[in-house]
Order: sequence, then structure tokens, then C-alpha cells
Amino acid sequence: MTLRSKSLAAVANSGGPDSICLLHLLASLLKDRHGCSGLPSSVVSIHVDHGLQAAASEFAEVAAQEAHKENVLHRAAAVAWGTGSYPALPREGEPLEELAREARHFALFTEMVNSGAGAVAYGHHADDQVETAIMRLAKSSGETGAGGMRPVRRWGMGDGRMQYRDRGMSRWIVRPLLTVPKDRILATCDLHKLQYANDPTNFQPDIAIRNALRQVLNIHPDQKARSVEKGNKVQIGFSHQPMDPQDIVDRLLTRTPGLTRNEGLREAVRLLGQEVEITDTRVDNLLPECLHTNNVPPSVAVLKVRPLLDVTEGNVKRALVRRLLRYISPRKWGSIKAEVSGRLKSLDDVISQVWDPKRNFSKREDDRRTFTCGADVVWVPGVVDRNGIFKRRASRRSNEELAWWIQRMAPFADEETRKLGPHFGLVIDITDRFLSWEPNNGPITILYDARFLIKFDMNHERFEAIRFLVGQDGTKAKIIVQPSH
Repeated sequence: MTLRSKSLAAVANSGGPDSICLLHLLASLLKDRHGCSGLPSSVVSIHVDHGLQAAASEFAEVAAQEAHKENVLHRAAAVAWGTGSYPALPREGEPLEELAREARHFALFTEMVNSGAGAVAYGHHADDQVETAIMRLAKSSGETGAGGMRPVRRWGMGDGRMQYRDRGMSRWIVRPLLTVPKDRILATCDLHKLQYANDPTNFQPDIAIRNALRQVLNIHPDQKARSVEKGNKVQIGFSHQPMDPQDIVDRLLTRTPGLTRNEGLREAVRLLGQEVEITDTRVDNLLPECLHTNNVPPSVAVLKVRPLLDVTEGNVKRALVRRLLRYISPRKWGSIKAEVSGRLKSLDDVISQVWDPKRNFSKREDDRRTFTCGADVVWVPGVVDRNGIFKRRASRRSNEELAWWIQRMAPFADEETRKLGPHFGLVIDITDRFLSWEPNNGPITILYDARFLIKFDMNHERFEAIRFLVGQDGTKAKIIVQPSH
């Protein structure tokens, strides 16, 4: 991602060594750019206090103090538990770590938007990346999860309690330190005499899963990884079942023989991330070959079978399926639920249906059936005829090409839709939005089906005409957005 000139980037400044180091490096880089292009014009430091730690005031003070030293604008925010979009203060037995993280992210996003920043930089480093990869593998994640955090990604629409909607699609997260080990960050802080606060909960296993994992990783950190026979590349062995963290560590270390334990883990996870990037590039190149685009409506994909059969690698197949699901699913963009939560079994179930040549080229109607494997997406077998029109038919005739029509699942009944959440509704009453419009508000913007941004250009004459049609209080008629057929 290249930030526009004269743009503003935020730094998530916790007051700990990682974010303090990142703030110093970015501020120093902007003072002396050395001809670098694509950098923001300035940075803003943002500190969030969720009020759950006794040392919160120390962190806040250090964060503000170091931002002032760097001559960087600093903003501080507190999580307002139980008000607005924030959940109530976590009670005993509730997922404290999860709730605190979601609330902190929401406060950070709000401050980022209010400051005018287009991206926020996190201080996540190489050791955080190792922890993330192992945690995901322990939950039976696939290749994408094993690659850890992405260095650059959209903020996304949100998942769970906090919703960012379309605003999250125009903001970005960057992680410049993902390949930098923790000890180098600490050395940088010492060299430049940067002050920081240490989180006393980081190594308390009862506080967070990540803390418990750190105890596993700190066993024999300087021990050499065992070697493997030359030419024998050991695979991680992605599993449909949860794995023991220590077993994952041992498997990762077989990929980087000769390095110390910590060095080997960092390098193994870096290689996994590199493999994810290579796979993503393969999918970028494959999609134009595999997709039929003529006479296809938005948010629908038509996948041609013949070029698919040339794709043999399981990781590329799974990545391609995830890309399609992300585009088609009515689940919010950036939500892991839009990609069947990364479940290997669900992804492999799709592959078994779509890539099976015997099933695809069989003349039996029952061999190609409509199916769904999650993410509220349905796969319909059919053909593309000589005129480029998709027809729902299991077997093909001459001059026709086998294909799959992929679309979002039809909504359930109203009662079921309310249970599933607003992302599943396709009929939206926007009368109140129009009646509350004022001339200085600009266009009325509606996020529809979590994928379409609909804008209504308004002026005084249109407003008066609409108010005449629907009535002063919307009792004469309603303004409804719904599918055309």
C-alpha cells in the first residue's frame, strides 16, 4: 500500500517497547526521508486505555511523554464500557481478553477516523508473528492462518460486537516490524534511550492464551533445532483436528535445521508467510483464466471447470475458494466467517465437489448437485453455452462449457434473519434516513448486503419531492431498497 502524499498515518501507541520503538522509527524516517516516496506526510500517536490494568496510568503517561519527545501529535482515548457501541464491563467468567481487545480496537478506530488518518501502524514483531502462527495452527487453521498476520490489510467491516461497516473498507492496518525480533526492538530502545513501560501481565498464563504459549516458547530458546536428511523437506501437515502447541513447535523447527530455537521459529513462520504471498499471486493469475465474466451480475461468480482441472496444488485450491467466498459471501468483508472461518474441512468439501473430474464430466444428473459448505454461499452446477449464457444443467452438450454458478444463499424468513443478524436482510427501509436529511449532510450512503455502497445524491428539490411522496412522518409511503427480482 502506498499512502498519498500529505496523508496522515496513526501509530497505535500502548506505551510498551514495541509501539514506542515504532513511533520513534517512523518519526525519524519522516524527518529525513532520504528521497523515499509513498510515505505519509505526518503521524499521530493514539493511546487507548481500557481501564482494566492497575498500571494503565503509567502506560498512558509514557505514551504521551515519548510522543511529545518525537514532536508527534498525541491523542488519548478511554474505553467507555457500557455506553454507545461498547459492551458492558466484563464480568467474571466472560471472555475478558476478547472483549478488551474488541473494545480497544473500536476506540482506536474511532480516534483514527476522527484524526483523519487513513492507516494505523501496529508494533507487532517477529516473535508476535510466531505466537500468532502457532495459536492458529493449534486451532486447526490452514495455510493462510499459518502464515500469521498480514503486513498490510484493510481494517475491514468488523466481526462480532463491533461494527465498522463501509468506513473500515477505506482504512488500513500496517505492521512494519513483522520481521524484526523482539530483542532488536529492545536494543533499539536502549540505543536511543527511549522510555517505555512493561506490561506485568504478559507472562501470566491465566490472563491470556498467548501468555500461556510464551511459557512453551521460552523453554530452551537457544537450543539448536534438530537436522533432517538432506533434500527431505518436512511439511507442517495441516490437520482438520486441533494440534498440541509443543508438537507444532517441533514440526516448525524441522524446517530450519541448524538455527537456534527462537531463530528457527521466526524463520519457519517467515517462510510460511512467504508461501501464502506466493499462493495469493498464483490465485491472482488464475482467476482471469477460470472466471467467466460475460452476462454475470455483481457479487456472483461463474467458475469454468476446464481450467480448474489444471490446478493441482491443494493450497492453491483452498486459497482460490477462500477468495471466491470472500467476494460472494454476505458476511462482512474482513470477517473470517466470510471464508468459512478458515476451516480446512469446509474448504476441502468444496474442492471435492468442484475439482472432481469424474463427477464433473459424468452424464448422471445426480453426480453434479447444488451444494453449500458454509459462509452462506451456494454453488450451482451448470454450463456456459456458445452465446456466453450460463444455464443451470448438470451435464453439457456440444459447444458448451461446464461451469459453477456461485452466489449468496437466499435469505431465510424474517424471524430467522433477525436471529442471524442484519447482514442477511435484503429488504431495507431507508425512509427515516431520507426524512432526517439536511442540506449540509451531503449524499445519503447505504451499505447494502455488506457489499454494495449505494449513494443517493440529494438536493433541496429532491428532498421536498420525497417528503411530499412519503409524508412528513413517513406515513404515506416508504422508501425501500430490495432486489429487482
